[in-house]
Amino acid sequence: PFYHADAPNDYRTYNAEYVQRWDSQDAEVLLGELEDASRALREYFDATTEDDWSHDFGARHYRGDPATIGRCAESITREYIEHGKEIAAGLQRDASQPAGGSHD
Repeated sequence: PFYHADAPNDYRTYNAEYVQRWDSQDAEVLLGELEDASRALREYFDATTEDDWSHDFGARHYRGDPATIGRCAESITREYIEHGKEIAAGLQRDASQPAGGSHD
C-alpha cells in the first residue's frame, strides 16, 4: 500500500494530509465520516474473495513481508477501533464540561 512509504516517519505525512482533508472539529461529524469510511471498507472486504484475502499480490509491508489484503484489514480495523474510541472519549469529555467549557 502507498502509505507504507511513510512508515519510517510514523505516518506523519500521510496523517497530516488526512487531517487537512477531514478537518472538522465536531466529534459527531468525525464519527459520521469514520462510519462512512468504515462502511465503504467493509463493502470492499465483503467483495474480496477468500483466495485474494491472503494472496501475495507483490505489495510489500514496510518491514519487507507481503502486505496482503487480510493483513491490511487487520491493521486498519485496529486503527478504526482506536480512533473511534478517541473521538468518543472526546465527546464524553465535552459532555461532562459545563456549558462554555472549562478554562482552568
